[in-house]
Amino acid sequence: KDIDTKEKFTVSDIRVRSLFAAEKWNESFDVALDFRRQLGLPTLKKKPASKFAIIREYIRVRRLLKTKTAEDIFNLSALDDERYEMGQMMYEHIAASAFHVEPTMFPL
Repeated sequence: KDIDTKEKFTVSDIRVRSLFAAEKWNESFDVALDFRRQLGLPTLKKKPASKFAIIREYIRVRRLLKTKTAEDIFNLSALDDERYEMGQMMYEHIAASAFHVEPTMFPL
């Protein structure tokens, strides 16, 4: 029987957390990236980010949010796609590990 996506997420989530707790940040990072790829979601590459890339992304986000108020952001519709929810949770793990593994990726 094929394991469903929620079960795979639970297993990956526990694995990522346990590797992080054991200070195996590189492995934790890899497991989280791999799960996002399995979901078919866009995923960062594990490589140093240049200052230019960080500034470019900062400007891009600033432009996207330029006309938005705090209320507009607060009133955004809830995320209803489980794949994206699970992927976002994995990005939270990736951010925590990136701080140790590849600090230049942390801002992205």
